[in-house]
Amino acid sequence: MTVVMGTTDRIVSADPAGFYGLPSWTIIDNVYQRLLKYPPGSVNDVPDAARCHWQGTPATR
Repeated sequence: MTVVMGTTDRIVSADPAGFYGLPSWTIIDNVYQRLLKYPPGSVNDVPDAARCHWQGTPATR
């Protein structure tokens, strides 16, 4: 697959660990999967890359 995106700004990094700025965020947002996502029109998050099968009690502080 080929993705073509244009910008007049400088893309600093395509590494999610080292990005900052809107041009880099645009690439990160469109390329990498996230742990959670929000379906369109929803305020509730759902797993994307995250899968949790833990069945204990929530940790308390």
